[in-house]
Amino acid sequence: MHFMCLLNKQQFFIIVVQCEDNILQLAIIGLDQINITSQLLEDIYFIPIFLTLDTISIIVSYIGDNTFNGFVSSLITKKGISKNMYLVQQQIVNNKFILDFYKGMDLEFHYKNENALDVWKKTKILAKYNGISLFGYIYSSVIQERLTKSIVACSL
Repeated sequence: MHFMCLLNKQQFFIIVVQCEDNILQLAIIGLDQINITSQLLEDIYFIPIFLTLDTISIIVSYIGDNTFNGFVSSLITKKGISKNMYLVQQQIVNNKFILDFYKGMDLEFHYKNENALDVWKKTKILAKYNGISLFGYIYSSVIQERLTKSIVACSL
């Protein structure tokens, strides 16, 4: 299957191929040419930052202002006796640290506290990690991005 897309006035092809192990592979024709890549990224002001803490992937999708108000990151983890997988959205809003655990589209758990350490302690999971590290706002790449732009965001 293949189709043509238009992004930032630039045409390119996306090809989806099913491999022998039944995994779909995605190929975008034209991204190997720097001028095409530059045009595609022309109006994109923020690209999500991907962080790794041991085996945990943390995705920073919004940095917010210079006090990190509005900061948003997410990760996927297991919780509870059944060890269900949850998408955890982490936010800093009005100097409150918020964790929302989603299973599918449903909000299953909501935690709020004055700091990242205590809000993660409430969850009783991932205790071997520092809540500040799990939020992801202390990583050098995040701090550098915050310093270079006043407010940056990632949106669909």
